[in-house]
Amino acid sequence: MEFATDNLLARALLTLTTLGYSLAPVLADFNKTHATNPLWTPHARFHVVWQVSSYCGIGLIALYLIWSAGPTGKLWLAVALAAAMYVGFFATALTMPRFGGGPRRRQRSAADCDREHGWKAARARRQRHGILRPGRDARHRGTCHSLTQEDTMITAVVQFALPSPISLAEATSRFESSAPKYQNLKGLIRKYYVRAEDGRTAGGIYLWETRAAAEAVYDGEWSARVEKLYGGKPTITWFDTPVIVDNAVGAITRAA
Repeated sequence: MEFATDNLLARALLTLTTLGYSLAPVLADFNKTHATNPLWTPHARFHVVWQVSSYCGIGLIALYLIWSAGPTGKLWLAVALAAAMYVGFFATALTMPRFGGGPRRRQRSAADCDREHGWKAARARRQRHGILRPGRDARHRGTCHSLTQEDTMITAVVQFALPSPISLAEATSRFESSAPKYQNLKGLIRKYYVRAEDGRTAGGIYLWETRAAAEAVYDGEWSARVEKLYGGKPTITWFDTPVIVDNAVGAITRAA
């Protein structure tokens, strides 16, 4: 390759600009905060590695356009590539509040918050579940606060006796028919459908953000619907849930 020798200042500035969007993400994202973050799903880690690898490929193309001899117009193509990268970056930065993005914050206020909770994936999960409560002013920002009795997460164990035993296959079919009703349900963190081994009792184990959220769902219509579907009137047992061990994300969280 024959190297260009004209417009050296412009080429040098474009080179720095190119390294900014190709090399910098490698240094910033190929570590435990992003690409190897155990709290991220494998698919999310795949996407960040793919994204950064693409940046590197585009950067190599831009460097070729900048330093290879030929028409000066090639520099404008390198400028266009850089503009696309930086416009995308700043547009994303400006719209972060819409999708919950933000810089990594390390919690320092309590022993149960200072281990892995600084990672932004864990922080977002805890804010969504009502566990991590940022303060309302700068003095309390990024700290963990104990929740009140009214805010403590609640586990509701719902059971109902069946008029006749049902097989696991039949229970699974009935569970799947009602499951979509609980997707994106306000206040519901997680639900497990359960069936006793003898097939005579079934139900669900619900983890709610608050008892108020649960009671808003367990109204007369819900009870009637469950009784119609399974043939048994549901009973509910309530449990405070102050601590959760979540091996799927490698975290222990406290709600009080």
